Amino acid sequence: MGTDSYLKLSPQKLFPDGRQAIEVCEYLKNNGTKSILFISAESSATCPVIAGFAKAFGMAGFRLASYTKKDEKALVEDVLASYDKYKESSCDTIVVAGGFEDVCIGKLTASLASIAPKSIIRSIVRTLSGRDTLKKAIPPLVCLAMDNSDIYSSGYARCIDEDGTSLSFYSNLMIPSAVVFDPDLAVRTTGQVSTNSALCTLTGAVEAYLCDSLMTAPSYKADSFNAISLVLGNLGDVIKDPNDSYLRTRLELAGLYGGTAMRAVGPGPVRLIGLSLSDIGVEPGCLKVLFAYLEVFKDNLSERMGQLYHDLLQNEFNPEKLVPGFEREAIERGAEDDADLFLLTLELAADKFCGVSGAAKAEEIDFKKFKANLKRRFDTYGLPFPEDKDLKTFLEAL
Repeated sequence: MGTDSYLKLSPQKLFPDGRQAIEVCEYLKNNGTKSILFISAESSATCPVIAGFAKAFGMAGFRLASYTKKDEKALVEDVLASYDKYKESSCDTIVVAGGFEDVCIGKLTASLASIAPKSIIRSIVRTLSGRDTLKKAIPPLVCLAMDNSDIYSSGYARCIDEDGTSLSFYSNLMIPSAVVFDPDLAVRTTGQVSTNSALCTLTGAVEAYLCDSLMTAPSYKADSFNAISLVLGNLGDVIKDPNDSYLRTRLELAGLYGGTAMRAVGPGPVRLIGLSLSDIGVEPGCLKVLFAYLEVFKDNLSERMGQLYHDLLQNEFNPEKLVPGFEREAIERGAEDDADLFLLTLELAADKFCGVSGAAKAEEIDFKKFKANLKRRFDTYGLPFPEDKDLKTFLEAL
Protein backbone atom coordinates (compact mmCIF):
# COMPACT_ATOMS: atom_id res chain seq x y z
CA MET A 1 0.00 0.00 0.00
CA GLY A 2 1.19 3.53 -0.73
CA THR A 3 0.64 6.97 0.70
CA ASP A 4 -2.85 7.26 -0.85
CA SER A 5 -3.99 4.20 1.09
CA TYR A 6 -2.43 5.55 4.26
CA LEU A 7 -4.29 8.84 3.87
CA LYS A 8 -7.59 6.94 3.83
CA LEU A 9 -6.77 5.24 7.12
CA SER A 10 -5.42 8.17 9.11
CA PRO A 11 -7.06 11.33 10.48
CA GLN A 12 -3.69 13.08 10.29
CA LYS A 13 -2.77 15.53 7.60
CA LEU A 14 0.06 14.06 5.56
CA PHE A 15 2.44 16.05 3.36
CA PRO A 16 4.19 13.24 1.47
CA ASP A 17 6.06 14.97 -1.34
CA GLY A 18 8.62 17.26 0.28
CA ARG A 19 9.26 20.96 -0.34
CA GLN A 20 5.77 21.79 0.88
CA ALA A 21 6.54 24.68 3.23
CA ILE A 22 3.91 26.89 1.59
CA GLU A 23 1.25 24.17 1.90
CA VAL A 24 2.18 23.62 5.55
CA CYS A 25 1.84 27.36 6.21
CA GLU A 26 -1.62 27.35 4.64
CA TYR A 27 -2.58 24.35 6.78
CA LEU A 28 -1.43 26.14 9.94
CA LYS A 29 -3.26 29.36 9.01
CA ASN A 30 -6.46 27.40 8.43
CA ASN A 31 -6.07 25.90 11.89
CA GLY A 32 -5.72 29.30 13.53
CA THR A 33 -1.99 29.22 14.27
CA LYS A 34 -0.47 32.54 15.34
CA SER A 35 2.73 31.63 17.18
CA ILE A 36 4.96 28.57 16.65
CA LEU A 37 7.49 26.86 18.88
CA PHE A 38 10.02 25.25 16.52
CA ILE A 39 11.87 22.32 18.15
CA SER A 40 14.93 20.70 16.60
CA ALA A 41 18.09 18.91 17.65
CA GLU A 42 21.36 20.83 17.77
CA SER A 43 22.79 18.52 15.10
CA SER A 44 20.04 19.34 12.59
CA ALA A 45 19.21 22.97 13.42
CA THR A 46 21.35 24.27 10.54
CA CYS A 47 19.99 21.82 7.95
CA PRO A 48 18.96 23.83 4.84
CA VAL A 49 15.56 22.10 4.60
CA ILE A 50 14.76 22.84 8.25
CA ALA A 51 16.04 26.40 7.89
CA GLY A 52 13.83 26.75 4.82
CA PHE A 53 10.72 25.79 6.79
CA ALA A 54 11.62 28.22 9.58
CA LYS A 55 12.09 31.01 7.03
CA ALA A 56 8.75 30.17 5.40
CA PHE A 57 6.96 30.34 8.76
CA GLY A 58 8.41 33.80 9.38
CA MET A 59 7.47 35.03 5.91
CA ALA A 60 3.93 33.71 6.39
CA GLY A 61 3.54 36.04 9.38
CA PHE A 62 3.79 33.53 12.23
CA ARG A 63 5.64 34.53 15.37
CA LEU A 64 8.46 32.04 15.77
CA ALA A 65 10.26 30.87 18.91
CA SER A 66 12.93 28.16 18.78
CA TYR A 67 14.07 25.47 21.16
CA THR A 68 17.19 23.44 20.39
CA LYS A 69 17.52 20.06 22.07
CA LYS A 70 21.10 19.50 23.20
CA ASP A 71 21.21 15.83 24.24
CA GLU A 72 20.73 12.87 21.90
CA LYS A 73 18.07 11.42 24.20
CA ALA A 74 14.80 13.02 25.23
CA LEU A 75 15.38 14.25 28.78
CA VAL A 76 12.91 15.58 31.35
CA GLU A 77 15.03 18.76 31.47
CA ASP A 78 14.42 19.27 27.76
CA VAL A 79 10.67 18.84 28.19
CA LEU A 80 10.52 21.42 30.98
CA ALA A 81 12.79 23.91 29.18
CA SER A 82 10.84 23.49 25.96
CA TYR A 83 7.55 24.10 27.72
CA ASP A 84 9.00 27.20 29.40
CA LYS A 85 9.86 28.51 25.95
CA TYR A 86 6.38 27.65 24.66
CA LYS A 87 4.73 29.45 27.56
CA GLU A 88 6.91 32.56 27.67
CA SER A 89 6.52 33.03 23.91
CA SER A 90 2.71 32.59 24.05
CA CYS A 91 2.84 29.87 21.42
CA ASP A 92 -0.22 27.98 20.24
CA THR A 93 1.39 25.44 17.88
CA ILE A 94 4.47 23.21 17.96
CA VAL A 95 6.57 22.15 14.96
CA VAL A 96 9.23 19.48 15.51
CA ALA A 97 11.97 18.75 12.99
CA GLY A 98 13.65 15.48 13.85
CA GLY A 99 13.40 11.84 14.75
CA PHE A 100 12.04 9.78 17.61
CA GLU A 101 13.75 11.57 20.50
CA ASP A 102 12.92 15.04 19.17
CA VAL A 103 9.25 14.22 18.59
CA CYS A 104 9.03 12.86 22.14
CA ILE A 105 10.06 16.33 23.36
CA GLY A 106 7.40 17.90 21.13
CA LYS A 107 4.65 15.55 22.32
CA LEU A 108 5.43 16.02 26.00
CA THR A 109 5.75 19.79 25.61
CA ALA A 110 2.34 19.78 23.95
CA SER A 111 0.98 17.58 26.75
CA LEU A 112 2.12 20.09 29.37
CA ALA A 113 0.54 22.87 27.30
CA SER A 114 -2.76 20.97 27.33
CA ILE A 115 -2.89 20.81 31.14
CA ALA A 116 -1.32 24.27 31.63
CA PRO A 117 0.14 23.55 35.10
CA LYS A 118 0.44 26.53 37.44
CA SER A 119 3.95 25.58 38.51
CA ILE A 120 6.52 23.63 36.55
CA ILE A 121 8.36 21.07 38.65
CA ARG A 122 10.10 17.90 37.57
CA SER A 123 7.42 15.64 38.98
CA ILE A 124 4.77 17.14 36.69
CA VAL A 125 6.17 15.15 33.76
CA ARG A 126 6.16 11.94 35.80
CA THR A 127 2.46 12.36 36.58
CA LEU A 128 1.69 12.07 32.87
CA SER A 129 3.48 8.73 32.47
CA GLY A 130 1.48 5.59 31.81
CA ARG A 131 -1.54 5.07 29.62
CA ASP A 132 -4.33 7.58 28.98
CA THR A 133 -3.41 10.00 31.78
CA LEU A 134 -3.93 12.94 29.41
CA LYS A 135 -7.49 14.27 29.48
CA LYS A 136 -7.33 17.18 27.01
CA ALA A 137 -6.22 17.30 23.39
CA ILE A 138 -2.78 18.76 22.79
CA PRO A 139 -2.28 21.93 20.71
CA PRO A 140 -1.47 21.44 17.00
CA LEU A 141 1.73 19.43 16.59
CA VAL A 142 3.42 19.19 13.18
CA CYS A 143 6.35 16.84 12.60
CA LEU A 144 9.03 17.13 9.93
CA ALA A 145 10.00 13.46 9.81
CA MET A 146 13.67 12.49 9.88
CA ASP A 147 13.64 8.76 10.70
CA ASN A 148 11.53 5.61 10.30
CA SER A 149 10.04 5.30 13.76
CA ASP A 150 6.37 4.84 14.62
CA ILE A 151 6.39 8.00 16.75
CA TYR A 152 4.81 10.19 14.05
CA SER A 153 1.45 8.43 13.90
CA SER A 154 1.07 6.96 17.38
CA GLY A 155 0.32 8.36 20.82
CA TYR A 156 3.56 7.00 22.30
CA ALA A 157 6.37 9.02 23.87
CA ARG A 158 9.31 8.40 26.17
CA CYS A 159 11.82 10.48 28.10
CA ILE A 160 14.64 9.93 30.57
CA ASP A 161 14.06 11.04 34.16
CA GLU A 162 16.76 12.64 36.29
CA ASP A 163 17.62 9.28 37.90
CA GLY A 164 18.29 7.75 34.47
CA THR A 165 15.13 5.65 34.25
CA SER A 166 12.81 5.78 31.26
CA LEU A 167 9.35 7.26 31.60
CA SER A 168 6.88 6.04 28.99
CA PHE A 169 3.63 7.68 27.95
CA TYR A 170 0.71 6.62 25.82
CA SER A 171 -2.39 8.55 24.82
CA ASN A 172 -4.05 8.82 21.44
CA LEU A 173 -4.54 12.49 22.34
CA MET A 174 -0.80 12.87 21.70
CA ILE A 175 -0.97 11.85 18.04
CA PRO A 176 0.56 14.65 15.91
CA SER A 177 -1.92 16.55 13.79
CA ALA A 178 0.29 16.62 10.68
CA VAL A 179 3.42 14.90 9.35
CA VAL A 180 5.71 16.25 6.62
CA PHE A 181 7.97 14.00 4.55
CA ASP A 182 10.82 15.53 2.62
CA PRO A 183 13.24 13.23 0.77
CA ASP A 184 16.06 15.66 1.44
CA LEU A 185 15.45 15.30 5.17
CA ALA A 186 15.23 11.51 4.95
CA VAL A 187 18.67 11.11 3.40
CA ARG A 188 20.25 13.43 6.00
CA THR A 189 19.53 10.89 8.74
CA THR A 190 22.56 8.71 9.42
CA GLY A 191 22.42 5.12 8.25
CA GLN A 192 22.50 3.69 11.77
CA VAL A 193 19.67 5.91 12.98
CA SER A 194 17.65 4.99 9.90
CA THR A 195 18.26 1.27 10.49
CA ASN A 196 17.58 1.35 14.23
CA SER A 197 14.34 3.28 13.84
CA ALA A 198 13.15 0.90 11.10
CA LEU A 199 13.91 -2.09 13.33
CA CYS A 200 11.96 -0.51 16.19
CA THR A 201 9.01 0.00 13.84
CA LEU A 202 9.31 -3.63 12.72
CA THR A 203 9.37 -4.80 16.34
CA GLY A 204 6.28 -2.84 17.32
CA ALA A 205 4.41 -3.87 14.19
CA VAL A 206 5.11 -7.59 14.70
CA GLU A 207 4.04 -7.27 18.32
CA ALA A 208 0.82 -5.55 17.27
CA TYR A 209 0.10 -8.10 14.52
CA LEU A 210 0.35 -10.96 17.02
CA CYS A 211 -1.74 -9.21 19.67
CA ASP A 212 -5.18 -10.56 20.59
CA SER A 213 -6.71 -7.10 20.15
CA LEU A 214 -6.03 -7.05 16.40
CA MET A 215 -7.74 -10.36 15.76
CA THR A 216 -11.01 -8.40 15.60
CA ALA A 217 -9.58 -5.18 14.12
CA PRO A 218 -8.75 -5.98 10.49
CA SER A 219 -7.83 -2.44 9.42
CA TYR A 220 -5.27 -2.07 12.21
CA LYS A 221 -3.96 -5.57 11.49
CA ALA A 222 -3.51 -4.50 7.87
CA ASP A 223 -1.54 -1.47 9.10
CA SER A 224 0.78 -3.70 11.11
CA PHE A 225 1.28 -6.05 8.16
CA ASN A 226 2.07 -3.16 5.82
CA ALA A 227 4.68 -1.85 8.27
CA ILE A 228 6.30 -5.29 8.57
CA SER A 229 6.28 -5.83 4.81
CA LEU A 230 7.77 -2.41 4.04
CA VAL A 231 10.63 -2.78 6.53
CA LEU A 232 11.54 -6.35 5.60
CA GLY A 233 11.21 -5.60 1.91
CA ASN A 234 13.26 -2.39 1.83
CA LEU A 235 15.74 -2.29 4.72
CA GLY A 236 18.45 -4.31 3.00
CA ASP A 237 18.28 -2.11 -0.11
CA VAL A 238 18.39 1.09 1.96
CA ILE A 239 21.52 -0.08 3.75
CA LYS A 240 23.15 -0.78 0.38
CA ASP A 241 22.11 2.62 -1.02
CA PRO A 242 21.37 5.02 1.86
CA ASN A 243 21.08 7.97 -0.54
CA ASP A 244 18.07 6.53 -2.36
CA SER A 245 15.36 8.93 -1.21
CA TYR A 246 12.56 6.74 -2.62
CA LEU A 247 13.60 3.76 -0.51
CA ARG A 248 14.10 5.99 2.54
CA THR A 249 10.57 7.32 2.10
CA ARG A 250 9.18 3.78 1.96
CA LEU A 251 10.74 3.06 5.34
CA GLU A 252 9.24 6.27 6.73
CA LEU A 253 5.87 5.11 5.43
CA ALA A 254 6.41 1.86 7.34
CA GLY A 255 6.72 3.95 10.48
CA LEU A 256 3.38 5.62 9.76
CA TYR A 257 1.66 2.27 9.35
CA GLY A 258 3.32 0.91 12.47
CA GLY A 259 2.23 3.87 14.56
CA THR A 260 -1.33 3.60 13.28
CA ALA A 261 -1.43 -0.06 14.33
CA MET A 262 -0.18 0.91 17.78
CA ARG A 263 -3.26 3.10 18.28
CA ALA A 264 -5.31 -0.06 18.79
CA VAL A 265 -2.95 -1.79 21.22
CA GLY A 266 -0.66 0.75 22.88
CA PRO A 267 2.89 -0.20 23.94
CA GLY A 268 3.28 -3.97 24.13
CA PRO A 269 5.38 -6.19 26.40
CA VAL A 270 8.42 -6.22 24.11
CA ARG A 271 8.68 -2.42 24.17
CA LEU A 272 8.29 -2.35 27.95
CA ILE A 273 10.88 -5.11 28.39
CA GLY A 274 13.30 -3.11 26.25
CA LEU A 275 12.81 -0.04 28.47
CA SER A 276 13.41 -2.09 31.62
CA LEU A 277 16.59 -3.59 30.19
CA SER A 278 17.80 -0.14 29.15
CA ASP A 279 17.28 1.11 32.71
CA ILE A 280 19.86 -1.41 33.96
CA GLY A 281 22.29 -0.64 31.15
CA VAL A 282 21.45 -3.57 28.85
CA GLU A 283 20.60 -2.59 25.27
CA PRO A 284 20.75 -5.61 22.96
CA GLY A 285 18.59 -3.97 20.28
CA CYS A 286 14.82 -4.09 19.94
CA LEU A 287 14.80 -6.87 17.33
CA LYS A 288 16.83 -9.14 19.61
CA VAL A 289 14.37 -8.45 22.42
CA LEU A 290 11.49 -9.35 20.09
CA PHE A 291 13.16 -12.57 18.96
CA ALA A 292 13.90 -13.68 22.54
CA TYR A 293 10.34 -12.90 23.62
CA LEU A 294 8.81 -14.85 20.72
CA GLU A 295 11.15 -17.77 21.39
CA VAL A 296 9.80 -18.01 24.94
CA PHE A 297 6.14 -17.73 23.97
CA LYS A 298 6.23 -19.37 20.52
CA ASP A 299 3.89 -22.19 21.55
CA ASN A 300 1.10 -19.64 22.10
CA LEU A 301 1.94 -17.56 19.02
CA SER A 302 3.05 -20.21 16.52
CA GLU A 303 -0.11 -20.18 14.41
CA ARG A 304 -0.14 -16.39 14.07
CA MET A 305 3.58 -16.22 13.29
CA GLY A 306 3.12 -18.89 10.65
CA GLN A 307 0.25 -16.99 9.05
CA LEU A 308 2.29 -13.78 9.06
CA TYR A 309 5.24 -15.45 7.36
CA HIS A 310 2.94 -17.09 4.80
CA ASP A 311 1.34 -13.73 3.98
CA LEU A 312 4.76 -12.07 3.67
CA LEU A 313 5.85 -14.66 1.13
CA GLN A 314 2.62 -14.10 -0.78
CA ASN A 315 3.53 -10.42 -0.79
CA GLU A 316 6.85 -11.29 -2.50
CA PHE A 317 9.07 -11.05 0.58
CA ASN A 318 12.41 -12.80 -0.02
CA PRO A 319 14.26 -13.63 3.22
CA GLU A 320 17.39 -14.58 1.27
CA LYS A 321 17.57 -11.02 -0.07
CA LEU A 322 17.26 -9.55 3.42
CA VAL A 323 19.71 -11.97 5.01
CA PRO A 324 22.01 -13.73 2.52
CA GLY A 325 22.57 -17.32 3.62
CA PHE A 326 19.05 -17.69 5.02
CA GLU A 327 18.19 -20.74 2.92
CA ARG A 328 21.38 -22.58 3.88
CA GLU A 329 20.81 -21.77 7.56
CA ALA A 330 17.20 -22.98 7.38
CA ILE A 331 18.32 -26.32 5.91
CA GLU A 332 21.09 -26.78 8.49
CA ARG A 333 18.68 -26.12 11.36
CA GLY A 334 15.87 -28.18 9.92
CA ALA A 335 13.48 -25.20 10.02
CA GLU A 336 10.52 -26.14 7.85
CA ASP A 337 7.24 -24.76 9.15
CA ASP A 338 6.36 -21.11 8.61
CA ALA A 339 6.54 -20.11 12.29
CA ASP A 340 10.08 -21.45 12.64
CA LEU A 341 11.12 -19.79 9.40
CA PHE A 342 9.72 -16.47 10.62
CA LEU A 343 11.66 -16.76 13.88
CA LEU A 344 14.80 -17.62 11.93
CA THR A 345 14.28 -14.51 9.79
CA LEU A 346 14.12 -12.36 12.93
CA GLU A 347 17.11 -14.05 14.53
CA LEU A 348 19.37 -13.66 11.51
CA ALA A 349 18.21 -10.11 10.86
CA ALA A 350 18.88 -9.21 14.52
CA ASP A 351 22.38 -10.70 14.30
CA LYS A 352 23.04 -8.79 11.07
CA PHE A 353 21.58 -5.39 11.95
CA CYS A 354 21.80 -5.16 15.76
CA GLY A 355 25.33 -6.49 16.31
CA VAL A 356 26.45 -7.30 19.86
CA SER A 357 26.73 -3.84 21.44
CA GLY A 358 24.83 -3.50 24.70
CA ALA A 359 24.40 -7.27 25.08
CA ALA A 360 24.82 -8.98 28.42
CA LYS A 361 24.78 -12.52 29.71
CA ALA A 362 21.71 -13.54 31.71
CA GLU A 363 23.81 -14.16 34.83
CA GLU A 364 25.18 -10.61 34.66
CA ILE A 365 21.70 -9.05 34.86
CA ASP A 366 20.27 -8.08 38.25
CA PHE A 367 17.14 -10.21 37.92
CA LYS A 368 15.42 -8.81 41.00
CA LYS A 369 15.85 -5.22 39.87
CA PHE A 370 14.86 -6.05 36.30
CA LYS A 371 11.73 -7.88 37.44
CA ALA A 372 10.62 -5.10 39.81
CA ASN A 373 11.09 -2.47 37.12
CA LEU A 374 9.23 -4.54 34.55
CA LYS A 375 6.40 -5.38 36.95
CA ARG A 376 5.78 -1.69 37.56
CA ARG A 377 5.55 -1.07 33.83
CA PHE A 378 3.29 -4.03 33.10
CA ASP A 379 0.96 -2.99 35.92
CA THR A 380 0.82 0.57 34.57
CA TYR A 381 -0.31 -0.65 31.16
CA GLY A 382 -2.55 -3.45 32.46
CA LEU A 383 -0.53 -6.31 30.94
CA PRO A 384 -0.40 -9.82 32.45
CA PHE A 385 2.99 -10.41 34.06
CA PRO A 386 5.13 -13.39 32.97
CA GLU A 387 6.26 -16.08 35.40
CA ASP A 388 9.81 -16.00 36.73
CA LYS A 389 10.82 -19.05 34.72
CA ASP A 390 9.69 -17.37 31.49
CA LEU A 391 11.56 -14.18 32.33
CA LYS A 392 14.74 -16.13 33.05
CA THR A 393 14.36 -18.13 29.83
CA PHE A 394 13.91 -14.84 27.98
CA LEU A 395 17.12 -13.38 29.43
CA GLU A 396 19.01 -16.54 28.45
CA ALA A 397 17.66 -16.21 24.89
CA LEU A 398 18.93 -12.64 24.45
